[in-house]
Amino acid sequence: MIDVQEAIERLVAGEVIGYPTETFYGLAVDPSNKSAVRKLLELKNRSLTEGIPLIAKDSSLVDSLVLDLNDLVRERRLSLQSSFWPGPLTIVFETNSYARDIISDGVFGPQKTLAVRVSSLELALELARNSPIGFITSTSANPRGESPPSSVEEVKAPEKEVVTAQLSGIDIMDLDDAVQVLWKEGIYAESGMGCTGPIVLVSEANQNKAAEILVAAGYMAGEKTGC
Repeated sequence: MIDVQEAIERLVAGEVIGYPTETFYGLAVDPSNKSAVRKLLELKNRSLTEGIPLIAKDSSLVDSLVLDLNDLVRERRLSLQSSFWPGPLTIVFETNSYARDIISDGVFGPQKTLAVRVSSLELALELARNSPIGFITSTSANPRGESPPSSVEEVKAPEKEVVTAQLSGIDIMDLDDAVQVLWKEGIYAESGMGCTGPIVLVSEANQNKAAEILVAAGYMAGEKTGC
């Protein structure tokens, strides 16, 4: 079993730690620690602009970082948070200047967005609560081309693809299953929430193939992309 106190101490000290999430094992660092984020990016072989998903200690903390474009976007966001948090659903947000002041550059996605959720697992929440800013990273601990690990024994040096292409038209309750289908076909994917609603993120090179797979599997009525 993971020693929670030791994990917290390592997290605060700027180390990368492995921990279980609702689905697979992830890698956590303090997202305000530039050195720790750099270590994580090197492990994942990611650039500064790809983004790293986060787990927050609570939804009110997320509210402090979000830049809602209008009242409708805010209402929709709050409705999703209320309905699906705590849980595995990750929502992608526009961010305000405060977020950019406290979070390291390598954590943001394109256009300075953040991908965040509030976990339903007490261990993940305990780590987030004891992180210096109430957030931890939640990127999967898997090498390129392999499924994310579901047990401690499976955690390996991770690597994954750049995922900037959006596939929409998928029911929110089917997002995780759709991602699993793509993983089984050797396509790395992540679930999220875009301006059009639920999305699956894949690499630009795999966008067409991923859409065909999801249509054939019944998760999409036809090829759709996000905004």
